[in-house]
Amino acid sequence: MADWLTRWTKAKAPLKKFTSTSKPNKAIVAKVMALSAIETALSAAEKAVTNSDESGIKKAYQDYVKAASVFAGVLTGLVEKLSKSQDQTDQTDYMQIASEMVNILDVQEKIRKEIMEEVKKVKQSGQSKLEVTTYGADWQGAKKHFESATGKKKPSASLALFFRKPAGLDKAFAAFDTATRKNDAAAVIKAGTLVEKAAADYVKTLKNVLKESKEAEDYKTAVKALEANIQTILNRLRLTVKSAQGG
Repeated sequence: MADWLTRWTKAKAPLKKFTSTSKPNKAIVAKVMALSAIETALSAAEKAVTNSDESGIKKAYQDYVKAASVFAGVLTGLVEKLSKSQDQTDQTDYMQIASEMVNILDVQEKIRKEIMEEVKKVKQSGQSKLEVTTYGADWQGAKKHFESATGKKKPSASLALFFRKPAGLDKAFAAFDTATRKNDAAAVIKAGTLVEKAAADYVKTLKNVLKESKEAEDYKTAVKALEANIQTILNRLRLTVKSAQGG
């Protein structure tokens, strides 16, 4: 079982011994110690490994790499600052922190490689699990946001009946989410095709609304926002489909 979070916590613990009398330096160390994105990413990675969740491990890996880069950047900046100081206490701290930094960055790199190895193991074992999605709920949220922004629960028939007849998006998203819950790659790919078709039809409807509507600009802005929300959901959904295809 992965112990990345425990190893990372142990690796950075020595920074707590920082003894500088310089308040700015203490503030920087406090900032470094408060960075929690690495812990969040490692916790997610360990959970994903336990669940054989390939997409989850990949996402956690990306989050980890980003967070580790920020952490290393702040810590390196502090070490460089201390190295240039003429203060004896700063010089003492420089020697201590520089030494610990070598170990910390070494642990960071080892963990990074191990997470990537876990991705390979899951893929090779054929036990990869798809990310459970909630695109249907995201779609419902997008519609509610539109209603809240416009104060119009149902646009008039002269504009479009896209809330009364949502071009199959409700069912398509529901089918997609169900497929990911069942970890059924074939069903995910099939449902993805249905969503793409329904979304394309729906976007055409929205563009017609923008072209023909005599509503105020605020209404048109809300329609554009609805279209943008659909595109955002589709972009995420396509990544899920790619994962189901083994990409």
